[in-house]
Amino acid sequence: AQGRCEAVCCEQCTGQGNQAHHGRRRSQGGADDPSNLLWVCPNCHSEIHARPAWARERGLLAWQFDPAPAIQYVVPATRLYDQDAEA
Repeated sequence: AQGRCEAVCCEQCTGQGNQAHHGRRRSQGGADDPSNLLWVCPNCHSEIHARPAWARERGLLAWQFDPAPAIQYVVPATRLYDQDAEA
């Protein structure tokens, strides 16, 4: 990630990744493997866990029984919050 936030999913994103986010939570069998990790800023990390259904729809969080790999997310050219503003 070269020190960048890989989620860029909230208005408060600092752009600097300094926390490892598990796509599939460790409590649900998620591994500490690079294929299950995203490097994120603290603000995006909080947003992902505060809005699990929203995060799951975007490939940022997997639920325990999801058959697909946990992380399928590619950082878009524009920030997610610009495209998905909530009313």
